[in-house]
Amino acid sequence: MFVENVVAILKERTESNEAKQQALKEFMCPDHNEIMNLVCLQDNTLICAGCKLFGHHSTHAVSKLLHVYEQRKESFAKQMKSLLDKHEANKQCIEGLVGQKQDLLSSSKDIEAFLKKLGDSLIWEIQMKVRHMVMRVHTECSMRCRCLQDGMDELSAPQKVHAEMKKHVDASKSPVDFLKGERRLHREAEKVLEPVDWSAQYRESISLGQYVEDLMSGIDVRRMGIVRGKSLVKNISQDLKAWRSGRTSFDPMAYRSLDVMLTKTASLAEQGEDDSDDSDSDACLSWEIHSISEEEGATGESSKQKA
Repeated sequence: MFVENVVAILKERTESNEAKQQALKEFMCPDHNEIMNLVCLQDNTLICAGCKLFGHHSTHAVSKLLHVYEQRKESFAKQMKSLLDKHEANKQCIEGLVGQKQDLLSSSKDIEAFLKKLGDSLIWEIQMKVRHMVMRVHTECSMRCRCLQDGMDELSAPQKVHAEMKKHVDASKSPVDFLKGERRLHREAEKVLEPVDWSAQYRESISLGQYVEDLMSGIDVRRMGIVRGKSLVKNISQDLKAWRSGRTSFDPMAYRSLDVMLTKTASLAEQGEDDSDDSDSDACLSWEIHSISEEEGATGESSKQKA
C-alpha cells in the first residue's frame, strides 16, 4: 500500500512538472529560446528581448507584456460597459419598433380587405389588377417588416458583442489567450458604438392612397354605365378627384391627406352607407382566377343562346 502511494505521488508530480514545462514552452521564443515578455506594438505580437535587440523588431516600438495586458484589459472592460449602456438606451427604441411592426401588419390587413371591397364594386375585368395589387401590399409589408427587423437587429448588436466579449474574457486563461481575439472584438465594439440615427429610417407606413390611385387610374366612372349614387366606386372616384384638384406635383407626404379621405369613406361604407343600401345591389364578384378555357367556354355558350 505504501509503495502504491509513493508511485501515485511521483506520477502526480511528474505530470505537474510536464504541464508547467509545456506552458513555459508557449512563452519561449522559437528564434532565441528566451521568454517572450515583450509585445511589439507595431506588429501586435509577442517577442523576446533578443527579437528587440537583434531581430526585425529592433526598430519597432515595444512594451512589456503585463503592461499591455493590463492596459488593453482595462480598455476592454470600458467597451463592455459602453455596450451595456447603449443596449439599455436602445431598449425603448426596440420596443417602439416592435409596436410599429405590429401596427404595420395590422394596417396591411385592413388595406388588403379595403382593396378587395373596392374591387367588388368594379367590373370583373379588373380582377387580375386587384389581385396583383394585393400581392404588392404583401410584398411591401414584407419588405418594410424586414427593414424594421434589420433595425431591431442593429439596435440589439451592442448586447450581442458584449456577450461575445464577456465570453472571451471568461475563456481567457492567460494574456496570450486574451490577446488572440481581443483586436477583432475591439474593432466590432468600435463599429457598434458608432452613433446611428434610426429615427427617420423606420417611420414610413404603407399608403392606402397610392394603391387606390393606381387601381383607379384610367377608370372613368361616368363611362362605366349605371353607377348608383351611393356606390363605393363613385365615392372613391370623387375623393380622388377632389384630392387631385389644384395639385401640380406629388410626394409621399401628399398621400397622407388622401389616406384620411379614403379611410373616412371606408368607415361610412362599413356603416352601411354604400352599395348594400340599394335594393338592386349586385352580388360581390368572385376573386377566384378562372382559366382562359373556362372563359372561352362561357363565351361560346353565351353565343349559342343568342343565336
